[in-house]
Amino acid sequence: MSVSINTILLILFGLYIMALKNGYTESTPWIPTMILSGISLFGTSISTLPWMLVSEIFPNKSRGVAAGSCAALSYLLMFILTKSYLIVEINLTLEYTMLLFGGIGIFGLVYLYFYLPETEKKTLLEIEEYFK
Repeated sequence: MSVSINTILLILFGLYIMALKNGYTESTPWIPTMILSGISLFGTSISTLPWMLVSEIFPNKSRGVAAGSCAALSYLLMFILTKSYLIVEINLTLEYTMLLFGGIGIFGLVYLYFYLPETEKKTLLEIEEYFK
């Protein structure tokens, strides 16, 4: 749910900026404030998803090394994303950058829907058997 709401908000923010630049709407400060607050709120809730899954999908004997490797890769990718944001925004402008991230969110939503296994009310042994 968080991924879909965040994706919608990113696309809405991109469209709002496009409408503002083309003169289709007047500048009202509460609209971007609400959209950016929602992006921040739901973006934070999305970022906790991998950390919940790491403890469930790896078997006990390799969980420590695998979780550590995933954490290292996650921090590396987050660093790269943070450093590349300004370059993307300079080349695409803010509205198209938000639309790009919204498109990535749609791809992520489809991927999660089809490939994320349901682990609710399953034991660690059942989850481990699923991944064998």
